[in-house]
Amino acid sequence: MTQLKRDIATYEANLRGLRLPLEEGGLDGDEIINMFIYRDAIEDTLNRGEGHILDVFRVIELDERLRRQARQVVERLDLVTCRRDLRPHKAHWWWYLDEWLADQAQIAYQPQRSWPRVAERSDSA
Repeated sequence: MTQLKRDIATYEANLRGLRLPLEEGGLDGDEIINMFIYRDAIEDTLNRGEGHILDVFRVIELDERLRRQARQVVERLDLVTCRRDLRPHKAHWWWYLDEWLADQAQIAYQPQRSWPRVAERSDSA
């Protein structure tokens, strides 16, 4: 098994742990940071052109899981502080899940448009 495959397997296992509540052994903030560091390594390996297309597809699937679990990440980890301390690459979007969630909330909120009233027809003509 290659290092990339081991990193992907670790990423997947961590995502399973993220689903669990903290009191049932779910990932805490430090463990989420470690998961993100594995994800950083995966990204770096793929950017060097290493890995198989199936690895890329698997990572895409896992990333979609991470996006669905973004709320758990934000509840357990202060990403603003992490970014300040660790200075992750801006392209490593997982370190910015708090901002992504905020953007998603804005997109989901579509205020009801007020349509201009059409003048009532006057029969006095």
